Amino acid sequence: SEINLLKMINHTNIIRLSGYCIHQGNTYLVYEYAYNGSLSDWLRSKKNQSSLTLSWKQRVQIAYDVGDAINYLHNFTNPPYIHKNLKTSNILLDGNFRAKLANFGLARMVENDDQGGVHMTRHVVGTHGYMAPEYIENGVVTPKLDVFGFGVVVLELLSGREAAAIDKKAGEQLLSAAVIRVLEGDNVREKLRGFIDPSLKNEYPLDLAFSMAQQAKLCVVDDPNARPAMSEILVTLSKILSSTLDWDPSDEFNCSRSVSSGSPTSPSDQTHHTPQPPPSDTCQRSGKEKPVTGLEAPKTLPESADYTENKSWSVPFSSQGLHHAIESLTLYKFHDLQIATDYFGEANIIKGSVYRGSFKGDTAAVKVMKGDVSSEINLLKMINHTNIIRLSGYCIHQGNTYLVYEYAYNGSLSDWLRSKKNQSSLTLSWKQRVQIAYDVGDAINYLHNFTNPPYIHKNLKTSNILLDGNFRAKLANFGLARMVENDDQGGVHMTRHVVGTHGYMAPEYIENGVVTPKLDVFGFGVVVLELLSGREAAAIDKKAGEQLLSAAVIRVLEGDNVREKLRGFIDPSLKNEYPLDLAFSMAQQAKLCVADDPNARPAMSEILVTL
Repeated sequence: SEINLLKMINHTNIIRLSGYCIHQGNTYLVYEYAYNGSLSDWLRSKKNQSSLTLSWKQRVQIAYDVGDAINYLHNFTNPPYIHKNLKTSNILLDGNFRAKLANFGLARMVENDDQGGVHMTRHVVGTHGYMAPEYIENGVVTPKLDVFGFGVVVLELLSGREAAAIDKKAGEQLLSAAVIRVLEGDNVREKLRGFIDPSLKNEYPLDLAFSMAQQAKLCVVDDPNARPAMSEILVTLSKILSSTLDWDPSDEFNCSRSVSSGSPTSPSDQTHHTPQPPPSDTCQRSGKEKPVTGLEAPKTLPESADYTENKSWSVPFSSQGLHHAIESLTLYKFHDLQIATDYFGEANIIKGSVYRGSFKGDTAAVKVMKGDVSSEINLLKMINHTNIIRLSGYCIHQGNTYLVYEYAYNGSLSDWLRSKKNQSSLTLSWKQRVQIAYDVGDAINYLHNFTNPPYIHKNLKTSNILLDGNFRAKLANFGLARMVENDDQGGVHMTRHVVGTHGYMAPEYIENGVVTPKLDVFGFGVVVLELLSGREAAAIDKKAGEQLLSAAVIRVLEGDNVREKLRGFIDPSLKNEYPLDLAFSMAQQAKLCVADDPNARPAMSEILVTL
C-alpha cells in the first residue's frame, strides 16, 4: 500500500521512493536521503545542544511544508489520500531543513463510496497524543484526522514538548489539552512565553507565536467539523511565514516580495470566506527560486476514478526508455481497446487520433501515437495533481502506442472559446473562466515548484487544456515537456529545436531557443487573454494583418479610455455579465505574463496569489 501510494505522487515535501529490492521474503525500499534526520530528534534528543536548535524561521517553514504536503494529499491527488499517522518522527528534514513527510504505511485512499469522505474502521492504530478523539472512540477516519495530528505537530514545534508526556505531579499531559489552558483566561502572553520552547531564548515574535498557537488550537478541537481544512490553515501559515521573513531579515535567504492587487473574494463558491491573499514571497538559494507563500485551494474536486489493479509485465521493447517509463502502468490488450472504442469507429473519434472508450462502464480517452512517447509517459507516471490529466495505462500494437487517459467530458477549452461560442447555451460564464485560469495556473505552479525534479510544460495553449464534467481544467499533452536539470544554469536551457504554436511562444524562445519556466508563464498569459476575449492567440485581420493577443492587450490597457477599450476586448458572448474591475485585474496580470523580457514576468506562485 505504501509503494502504491508513493509511486503515484510527486511533491517536494513528500519523501521520494526511488526503488526497491525483494530478497528472501524481505522488501528493501530505497528512499531519498534526509540529511538532518527526523523532526522529533531535533525537538527533543538534540535540543539540549544549542548549536542544533531549530530557529523560529525554520519551525514556521517546517510547519508550512508539512501543511502543504497534507493539503496536496487531501485536495490535489486523484484519488485523495489521508496520511493517518502524522507525528514528528514521520517528518524528515533535508539538508536545508525543509520538511519531507514520510511513512505512508497507514495512509488511506478516500473512496467514492465513503459517505461525505467519512470511513469507519475497527482497526485503530496510531500514536497516543496525535490521534483525534473521534478516531480513538469510534474509528472515524476523515481528512480532519490529519488536521488534528497536524495541530499537535505545530504545538510541538512551538513548545519543544512531546505530544503526550507523564508529569509526576499532574499525571499525563497532552499538548492538545495544554494549549487550551495557555490561550484561555488571563495572562495569556505570560503563559504563552512559558509554553514556547526555551531553547529559542525568546528569539521569536510573540504576536506570530500567538497566531500559530491559535491556529493549532483550532486544529485540535474535539469536534472534527469545527477544525479548519488544510487549505484554510495554509492561508494563515503563509501570512505567518511572510511576516517572519520581514521580522528576521538577516538570513541565508535572499528574499523578494511582491504584493499583487486583487480581490479578496475567491472565484470558487466553496472559498467565499477566503481572507485577502498574502504577499508573494520567493526565496533564492543556490540560484533556485522557490515559493513560500500558501494559497487557498478550491475544495471542489472531480469524482475520483476507480483504479484498475496495476501489474508488472515483461515485454520485449525496442526502446529501453519506453520500457522503463511504462513498467508500472496498466497494460491493456489491443483487443480490449478495440471493444472499448467500437473498433476505433468514427462515432468514437473525439478529435484527431483520440477516441472515446468504455471500460467496464467507465469512460476513458484512447490516444494513438507513433514514435517514441517515453518522455510524456515518464512524466505522467511520476506526477499526480487533480488539474493534470491522468494516464491510467497503455498498449503497444504493430508499432503504435495507445495511451489510455481519464476522460474529459467537456472537451478542450479551445472548443468552448471558439467553435462552440456562437451557441449561447454553451458559453463559459465569468466564474467558470476564472476557475479555469486558476486551475491551469495551479497545475503549472505544481510542475515548476512542487515536483521533484521540476518540469516546464513548453506547450501551453487552449487546445491542451481539457475540461471535466464540472468544467474544472485538466492540463494535457506533455510531449514537449522538459525536466529542469541540475546543470541548467539558473534554470535556463538552450535548444536549437524550437517547436510550438504561433501566438503562444515567448520571444526569447523563438529568437534564441531559451527555455525557462518563464516560457510557460508567457503561454499562460496568452491563455488568460483568450479566456477574457474569446479570441485566438494569433489571428489574421484583412485590414490590420496578423493580430497577436499578447500585443493587443497592451493597446487595450495603455493610453486613454481604458474601461471602454476593455469592454470592447472582453468576449461579447459574456453579455457584460462580469465585474469590470476584476476583468481589469485579470488583464493586467496577463499583460505582465506576456512581457517581452522574461525577467519582468511574474513567477507562477505570484500569479496564483492574484488569481
